[in-house]
Amino acid sequence: MEAKAKTKLVRLLARVTDDGYLIGATDDFAGGWRDSYWYDSLDGEFVKEHHPEILEIEVPEEMVKSLLDHGTEAQEYSDGYDAWDDVLKRGRVPENGTEFEDE
Repeated sequence: MEAKAKTKLVRLLARVTDDGYLIGATDDFAGGWRDSYWYDSLDGEFVKEHHPEILEIEVPEEMVKSLLDHGTEAQEYSDGYDAWDDVLKRGRVPENGTEFEDE
């Protein structure tokens, strides 16, 4: 029996609302932890209503481009809910807090 190849997971940061809408994702760990990095932080009402947070996520390598392109003209997902659902189905999100503990 041939061993199945393990899917390579890539870590990204995701800006997600409390109702499960993916605003965007980045591989910029130096800047991405700051609220000011994300365009939605410019709209105070949006932040008050939707309480976005920044989470570290791990996704299969083949998802990375789609997530990084989300919110641009190259967007593949129908909307942020669709994108976040895909992350939850195929990727990993920290169980407690916003970051993974090094394993």
